[in-house]
Amino acid sequence: MKILVLTYGTRGDVQPLISLCKELTKAGHSVTLATAARFEALATAHDVHFSALSDELLGTIDTQ
Repeated sequence: MKILVLTYGTRGDVQPLISLCKELTKAGHSVTLATAARFEALATAHDVHFSALSDELLGTIDTQ
């Protein structure tokens, strides 16, 4: 099964989904994590297929 996991937020939102993606991949699924581009290194370090979304909205959070 092909699965797209989509999230947009801070590392605390992304990190648990990396674990989910890894387990789904182990179960034989084709999984892609789509989230802010700044998390690409984190995802690929865990061998999770990654698709980047713009970091633009997260810039607003960074200025708070």
